[in-house]
Amino acid sequence: MSGAGKVLLAMALILLAALLQVTLAPRISWFGGAPDFVLVAVFAVALTNRPSHAAWAGFWGGLLIGALSGASVAYYILTRGLVAFGLGYLTESDWGPWLLAGVVVAATLVAQIMLMFVAPPTGIPAYLQATILSAVYNAVLAVPLILGLRRVYRPTKVWERI
Repeated sequence: MSGAGKVLLAMALILLAALLQVTLAPRISWFGGAPDFVLVAVFAVALTNRPSHAAWAGFWGGLLIGALSGASVAYYILTRGLVAFGLGYLTESDWGPWLLAGVVVAATLVAQIMLMFVAPPTGIPAYLQATILSAVYNAVLAVPLILGLRRVYRPTKVWERI
């Protein structure tokens, strides 16, 4: 896939995730935790691209979710961009599904705790509970997406299959 195709796919994926976040996520919350579709999309793009593209994905995701939720856009851009940039350095790691799920859980916790420090919520215990449940949701949703994007972004060459 060409560079422009990768960028367009990433932007479309994050835009779709933002729309799902606003429309579907509140309806499928479980014990106060809901999936963060934007984080899932940003992490999937970040774990399949180099750090500069990962940071742009984090910026784009933070901008969209901040704008759609009515919150401060800068806080979302900062936290999503930094975590995605860090995940971009793990692109070459060919991990299995369980380790990918652990990375997504850890990245979700880091992003949300960073957000908690730059924009403190009113009820911190409830926020942390929702963050932990969201991290589990995100891991379940992210693993198939990451594995699928790996196939799209880095297809197997013909001579490697022989």
